[in-house]
Amino acid sequence: MMDYCEDASLFSGKRQGRVAVVKFKEGLLKNLTRLDAKDRLFRFLDQVEADPKVRVVLIFGAPRRMDQEACQRFYRQFATGQANLGDLDRLNNAVNQFVLKMVQFRKMVIHGGRGVVAPVFFNMGFACDWRIAGDDTVFQNPCVEMGLLPKGGGIFFFERLMGRGATAELLYSGRDICAGEALSLGLVNRVVPADQLETGAFRVAEEFSRKNPAAIRGIKRLLNYPVQELSDFLAYEDEVMRNSLLTALSDRNRIAS
Repeated sequence: MMDYCEDASLFSGKRQGRVAVVKFKEGLLKNLTRLDAKDRLFRFLDQVEADPKVRVVLIFGAPRRMDQEACQRFYRQFATGQANLGDLDRLNNAVNQFVLKMVQFRKMVIHGGRGVVAPVFFNMGFACDWRIAGDDTVFQNPCVEMGLLPKGGGIFFFERLMGRGATAELLYSGRDICAGEALSLGLVNRVVPADQLETGAFRVAEEFSRKNPAAIRGIKRLLNYPVQELSDFLAYEDEVMRNSLLTALSDRNRIAS
């Protein structure tokens, strides 16, 4: 049974029984900077959070997302002065809001994704409580090679999941992570055949929707206890990223002169 739905440029959303399904569309980074698009997403999430019939939120990444090359072109605009850093600030603020919204959401949130995943989308998925990936998933990790910093709280979540040493090895190496390795590292909870991602993820969501909601909510609150630390980390992450891009821009101008 589907009781209500939303179809916007940034996402589509609908309630199916005790599960609310949100599917992001292409152009997530661009659309997140649009106030109207972001507001529609957060209004829908608020509606879902207030709905006593909904127990689980299932979020799917866009079927086609920015790959490493497109992501590099996007961020290079800021490092070369082709784009205003104010736009980057708006994007970072939107990502921060989404990450904190998911962590503080009063219901369980499951994230499903497949294919090539750029760091910012991988990191945003960590804000969810449970992650399922298609077996064709490749989590790209090009930040060192591209001269960029991972946005979305990824380092915060990595360190909590894997420890400081494993996190440092992964980030400094810049190597990509396949679905199987992500599962072994505890970065995702389940891997399924890519063509079964949606049905598999919905089955998991329905399983969780039958569990005691008060117990699920309590476990989530305890697991996410250091939420203020995350908020501070995201703000510091923005500062470091902005300074890094300003340094790159200054170096570029100095060489050009």
